[in-house]
Amino acid sequence: MLVAKELLADTGSIFVQIGDENLQRVRQVMDEVFGAENCASIVVVWKTSSATSALLPATCDYLLWYAKSLAKVRYNQTH
Repeated sequence: MLVAKELLADTGSIFVQIGDENLQRVRQVMDEVFGAENCASIVVVWKTSSATSALLPATCDYLLWYAKSLAKVRYNQTH
């Protein structure tokens, strides 16, 4: 993550897709590297695949969006 941050332009951002089993660990790393203040959003990505577990199935993943600098990030609104 440190190298990824260095490779980003000042207006750049990074997206990481992760399941719920490691969400908090990855978020802690991202907060440490990018700074918690540069977390742009956490997006829920609903899965449509069938259950593969005897327990409750995981129905979503999470997309962590971090900016190198939230004040400088570029975002293009879709219409």
